[in-house]
Amino acid sequence: MPAEPPEESGAVPSSFDVGADRWSPRRARDRVYEFLRGSPLAGSLTDEGEFDLLLCTSELVNAALIAGCTQMTLQVAGTGGRLRIALLDDTPVAQGSTPSAHAQRDCLRVVATVADRWRSEPTERGRITWAEFDNPAGIDGPL
Repeated sequence: MPAEPPEESGAVPSSFDVGADRWSPRRARDRVYEFLRGSPLAGSLTDEGEFDLLLCTSELVNAALIAGCTQMTLQVAGTGGRLRIALLDDTPVAQGSTPSAHAQRDCLRVVATVADRWRSEPTERGRITWAEFDNPAGIDGPL
């Protein structure tokens, strides 16, 4: 599997550095919100759908912060009615059975519950964890 989300025809990816501090979840949510407002999803996404996307964004960032990451990049891409939120960070995938590993899994359980698909996999510099949503607002074509 590729280390980064696949670039698909028609995708309009956005990439943002969100830092690695207590304000990172808020910055990440703000970036996803801005992306949504500038996409065809604007005005057609339900409050619940928007909440789910922003919740997953927070939980992806929280899991990385709990793991002790020092840098994060958020990527948002939409195509063919799907929206993918990916977080690249500098922490390893597996943390064992420590309290922080359990807290990370709790964050990712929220992601697994809300997203249609998600995955975390190693990269050369740490890991990428992404959540994907199928047709979050019933739109066909590029987001």
